Amino acid sequence: VNSIMSSIKECDLAITFISTATLHSGFASAELSQILSQSIQKGNKWCFVRLDDVDVDQVLPGLSMYYYIDYHE
Repeated sequence: VNSIMSSIKECDLAITFISTATLHSGFASAELSQILSQSIQKGNKWCFVRLDDVDVDQVLPGLSMYYYIDYHE
């Protein structure tokens, strides 16, 4: 976990994949929160891909405000 969080802090671009499985993963939730925080604080770029019919705002409130690739469609 420490290695992942440290890597998130160091990256310039985060690409994440969101699915219904993300809703049930505590680790994924923590990682997304860290990525969003880095995006806001440091202006890091972030792109995410929606893989299935998950409501992205259920995964992380406000996530639908960000541009994302909708692979499900």
